[in-house]
Amino acid sequence: MALTAINGINLNISVKGEGHPVILIHGVGGESKHLSALIDRLSSHFKTIALDCRGHGLSDKPAQYTLQDHINDIIGVMDYFELPVATLLGVSMGSYIAQGVAIAAGERIDKLVLTVPKSNGLTSSVHRLMHEHASELEGLNLHEIFAHLLRYFTYDAEAMKAHMEIFDTELPPEQFAAANKALAGFDFRGDLGKITAETLVISGKYDGLNPPEEGRECAKLIPHAAFVEMQYSGHAPMYEEPEVYMKAVETFLLMGRPKFHTTVLHYAINLVNHFLGLHNIDIGRLKVRTALYEKAAFPETSIQDISMELQEWGIRHELKTVPCSIADATTFPTLAIVRMREEELLAIIEKVEGDQIYLNYYSTDTVPFSASELTVLQYLDIKEIIVDKAFCEACRQEDLSRQEAYADTVFAVEDFMSEEECNYMIDYCERHDLFNRSTIGAADGTYAVTAYRTSYSAFITTSKQDPVFNAIIERAANLMEVDAARIENLQCVRYGEGQEYKPHFDSSGKGMKRKATLLVYLNDNFEGGGTVFPEIGLSVYPKKGMALSFTNLDEQNNDLIYSLHGGAPVTAGTKFACNIWVHP
Repeated sequence: MALTAINGINLNISVKGEGHPVILIHGVGGESKHLSALIDRLSSHFKTIALDCRGHGLSDKPAQYTLQDHINDIIGVMDYFELPVATLLGVSMGSYIAQGVAIAAGERIDKLVLTVPKSNGLTSSVHRLMHEHASELEGLNLHEIFAHLLRYFTYDAEAMKAHMEIFDTELPPEQFAAANKALAGFDFRGDLGKITAETLVISGKYDGLNPPEEGRECAKLIPHAAFVEMQYSGHAPMYEEPEVYMKAVETFLLMGRPKFHTTVLHYAINLVNHFLGLHNIDIGRLKVRTALYEKAAFPETSIQDISMELQEWGIRHELKTVPCSIADATTFPTLAIVRMREEELLAIIEKVEGDQIYLNYYSTDTVPFSASELTVLQYLDIKEIIVDKAFCEACRQEDLSRQEAYADTVFAVEDFMSEEECNYMIDYCERHDLFNRSTIGAADGTYAVTAYRTSYSAFITTSKQDPVFNAIIERAANLMEVDAARIENLQCVRYGEGQEYKPHFDSSGKGMKRKATLLVYLNDNFEGGGTVFPEIGLSVYPKKGMALSFTNLDEQNNDLIYSLHGGAPVTAGTKFACNIWVHP
């Protein structure tokens, strides 16, 4: 624990663990120590940052403050720790604060967990409940008041008396009143649609403070939200059903953080490769990708398509479809389509033990689920595995040969842009306030802000009218031996410390096609931030003015698997680069 100056006051902040940052925000009258069990659980995967909100715990206690002050404090904490993107987890009052942050600084929040939330209120929920039962509370002190009210917002009031410390505030009456007053009259309903973060909303069935219908309303208004109602909880699910609550939170936070080195668009390819590897079959990524890419529906590859290819590669199986029982599968690991929280996804089922189903999905980690948490819609019932070693070796050799051939086509040109041109582009984009949070394009033509790409981009739409920029375009056209009309307007990108663009393709599946890329580094006074090509084992460190050329599409305008590349995280300073894209 340490007092840290944020927005002119001292906040008590504790940090535990390493990894992606998760900021935890407690409820009204509470303290961060009330979240200690959750912090201990999450810190094994994430860097947890927990604070006593202003007016609470060991933090400064101004005489009056507002919900907006709380929101600004969380943004201030992110700025203090230099976090371009973070996950927020808020409980009760903390969920209101988290909603406000996700609305105000949406591009900086990748995931949101709202525990026992509401989207609006004329007063704090505690104040409302005390008012509703005022006649029952006459003559009671604050401790006695909360002990009495437990029956109205917990599942088992007697059991929860063992955890009275989370309700029995240590604040004196005037400070507790100020904490409740700060929550009066907020209403986020008109703005929740602006939240871009994936969101998990958790309510307790017996919560009389923020009833489940309040949580459902939040989930309905937030575009990418899932709702969970805990059946034996009220306002304190992490204490009433600790294991169920923590597993739900942990699973949600771990989902969608791919450890495979391609974008979500190529998820099926990566999963199939990993599945083959689990059965000691190595035919190289090229074979798998080529087979699935040629399917008419790609990237919406079906398990039927995958099944046909696996049969050819020696995995003899039957495709089982509901009604079916995964417990009856002959061989594990196997591939399956599972439904979780109304989402259907391709997954590897590594094993089944009693009521536990062990999955690989989105990453190579194994995550256990109870059978009640998911439905297996289809799976491969594997009967026999026949490995043709000669076939596998031929596939691997072809993959290796093509890797080497592609690597030979990647080249760099030093001093492609002069120092003056580099500085001019950076200054132009900053002076015209062109930088916005970078997005990722999907095959359907839509774009989204995600933690996969955390840089900022500036599209210079006047590139061909500006003499400096137009000269760069003409120079690129000559180098790439194409007509200047095939070159897009220039894009400048900016990476601050910790920002990156994980490995991706510059052509988005069957959407926008970019035949080639000329990546020009505009500065080199930073650390980290190299360009990596994981499929060919190549890393390029930036040098000011240098252009890196690589091809994205083959002769049929299909993505070249070997063009997969990424911008490694910047570890110090700020990186600037220019993307020059050539259309077919």
